Amino acid sequence: MKPFDTRIKGESLKIFAEEYNKFIKAAQIIADNQDLQSRPLEGLNTEKQIIFLKNDSDEDIDQYRAISMAGLVFQPQENETSFKYRFAFKGNKYDQSDSALDNPLLFCVTQQSIKAGSLGKAMINGSTQARINVNDESHRYVRMKDNDFVLETAATGQARIQFKEPGAGEKWAVIQMATSDCQRFRVTNSSGQTIPEGGAMQITGSDGPMSLTVGLPDKDNLLAILPLTGPDLAAGQRRWIDIHPVMRFKLNPQSVGLAAPGTLVGSTESQFTVDVRKFGFVVYAVETGTPGAPYVYCGFNGIVSLLTAVTDEDAGKIDVEHSDIQGVGDGETITLDVITEP
Repeated sequence: MKPFDTRIKGESLKIFAEEYNKFIKAAQIIADNQDLQSRPLEGLNTEKQIIFLKNDSDEDIDQYRAISMAGLVFQPQENETSFKYRFAFKGNKYDQSDSALDNPLLFCVTQQSIKAGSLGKAMINGSTQARINVNDESHRYVRMKDNDFVLETAATGQARIQFKEPGAGEKWAVIQMATSDCQRFRVTNSSGQTIPEGGAMQITGSDGPMSLTVGLPDKDNLLAILPLTGPDLAAGQRRWIDIHPVMRFKLNPQSVGLAAPGTLVGSTESQFTVDVRKFGFVVYAVETGTPGAPYVYCGFNGIVSLLTAVTDEDAGKIDVEHSDIQGVGDGETITLDVITEP
């Protein structure tokens, strides 16, 4: 019997087990698809949403693994009928070097094991079990991990941890996807060094929409700096980072005793840590006792510069000079005329 040959009523039929199993597998895929399409898909604001996902990688994926979504299996311009009634997404490992897979928000969690090249069910919204890699037990979020099907914990991320097993390493967890979004930029580490979590990165340019190049601060007290969110970023690597009004910078350990709510911190030349300064970002809180600490939580205080001044009232002049943390002048002195009120 040749594949797909038909038979008429009363005619004998001989079929091999291998061919029979193929028919059963195809029928199961069709049945799964009909089950999904027999009811309206829930919207993104409902409790959860299940989709069909084609494993576009060359590896089998276990149940409850994270996979990056990389477009549709059926494009409307190519097959409108399949797009309308049998839409499915393609999925692969999250890859920061591939523009098609470098969106940390577009991921789902498999609800069944999916063999390479096959279709299966995955969740894109709601609460689900998941395998995660716990970097720090204090973390409350998870994010995509480069070239892996297992999510990793982070201080901020794309899904909220509702439960996780105790301890570090790969663990079972329950996560909630579709966590509220915030402003994000993609940063490329052009410093030639590894940037630590919370490291103060100087913005050196832009290499595309919402994409920045960052490096080692080349001066003290720079305002064009951002903290790295998430784990360390190796030289030449890039990542999408969250931008929050309250920033978490890595603090120079020598400044722990000086940093306190209400003090100011700023960048340090050739360092990824911030130090207490006479002007900069206002400190809200100091974090100690956690891996990688100390960190400071701070925000922009609205004051561009705080300067020390010495004036000679007889000459009607005022000398203005920027100072370091000890009040010692470390910049060029500018002499200004004193304008008295009439």
